[in-house]
Amino acid sequence: MLAHKIELKPNNKQITYFKKACGISRLAWNWGLFNWEKQYKDGLKLSRMALKKEFNALKTKELPFTYEVTKYASQQPFIQLQEAYNRFFKKLGGKPKCKKKGKSRDSFYIGGDQIKVIGKKVKIPNLGLVRLKENIRFEGKISNATVSRIADKWFISFAIKPAMSYHETCKNQASVGIDLGINHLAVLSNGGFINLHNQLGKVLPEVTPVETTALNQEARLVDLTSIVESGNKHHTLSNCA
Repeated sequence: MLAHKIELKPNNKQITYFKKACGISRLAWNWGLFNWEKQYKDGLKLSRMALKKEFNALKTKELPFTYEVTKYASQQPFIQLQEAYNRFFKKLGGKPKCKKKGKSRDSFYIGGDQIKVIGKKVKIPNLGLVRLKENIRFEGKISNATVSRIADKWFISFAIKPAMSYHETCKNQASVGIDLGINHLAVLSNGGFINLHNQLGKVLPEVTPVETTALNQEARLVDLTSIVESGNKHHTLSNCA
């Protein structure tokens, strides 16, 4: 399975849809978490299917707005919640926590049966075509996709089952040591070196110490515009590797 993350170029209507889908996904997670904990304390057998069925029964009368976005926005959180609890019980991860607006990562899942790519556009349920910043680089079947937000930018990550192998068998299994350098980004034990990425060199001086703390507890002292700009710069840095 291959993953390919591409930036989206949505209009205002599409951004509103994304925010609503993220909110519904967060709502389903928190509802499931509350009821999962309640069942656990009552000594009942835990079941994501039972919780999802109970949640679906509420959608028609109490949560009709959930039908305005892809069905997976309110279904996938129950699968993710059970996976999180499985990891917790096996002591492989922490206990699942409530997701808070503005603090948790904004994202929602779309199943492969509901998504279609047409050129540099992706078709999303109940929304239509959304522009992609680039074409998908891999050929194969799209198993699923996740739409997420970083700062003020939106991205979609495709999980693709490739039609062919993109990895060749390595005949030489020799190893090499890597050390962070001063004049170079990295120095290899075989005498080679890796230079600083040009784009990284351009962006790095722009990131000030204030911006590195803009998203922690002191973020309330920085205006919203500064936080968004900082998030965009840090996203650019993460893509320079």
